[in-house]
Amino acid sequence: MNENNYYFNNHLQEAKIVKRETQFTIKVNINNKVETCHCPVTSRIGNVDLNNISCLVSSNKNNKRKLLNTIEAVSFDKNNENWIGINQIFSNKLMEFFIKNNKFPKMINNFKTLKREVKIDNSKLDFLINNNLYLEVKTPLVTINVKYDKNIKIVPFSKFTSYDRLIKHIEKLTKLLENGNQAILAIVYQYKITNFKEWLHSLNYLEVKKVMKIAINKGLKIWNINIKITKEKASLLSYENITKKVLTCC
Repeated sequence: MNENNYYFNNHLQEAKIVKRETQFTIKVNINNKVETCHCPVTSRIGNVDLNNISCLVSSNKNNKRKLLNTIEAVSFDKNNENWIGINQIFSNKLMEFFIKNNKFPKMINNFKTLKREVKIDNSKLDFLINNNLYLEVKTPLVTINVKYDKNIKIVPFSKFTSYDRLIKHIEKLTKLLENGNQAILAIVYQYKITNFKEWLHSLNYLEVKKVMKIAINKGLKIWNINIKITKEKASLLSYENITKKVLTCC
């Protein structure tokens, strides 16, 4: 098995979004039957009207769940060649898989041990690696870095405040750096980047900018992780240290 690939236990199903009902639910047409699916991301997904957009759906046979189907990815291109993964929790699962298979040698030196959801004061960070490297995973979906098909309907941009948790985690990482640890912020894109766009600025953008700059100067490293989603698998495409680029733009 190619360890650059994470294979789904069951293939994802292709469907069409009918409409987003709430933050947590989306109605989709699967095999000519309209069903309500769980939406794993509560924020906006790009600046796109999701009605009639193609999507990939996973099924769960756990009868304790109210909704057995989950939207895993959407497509903003005509031929569905570049699925955009939207399950942010899945990013952590993928990162664990690729870390344990030593797929980030330039990012993680001499991997030995990994712990998930490490408690730091009153919050948690995603990973502790080799007992001295803290790694936090973020999957941004407000800005989608792909070229949209001409038929994609754009919705007006509205101001938002969605980076409070990011600020909190960056401040935690900064404190850990001051105590002699290492820290990484991994920005995971579950799609192939085809059109890099400037991030849409939140209402607390200046605060994000400030804490990010302080953290980088203390030693925080920032990496882009690029992953491709298909019906069968998730494949690691590339990873890149973008710390200098972020510092420049900050």
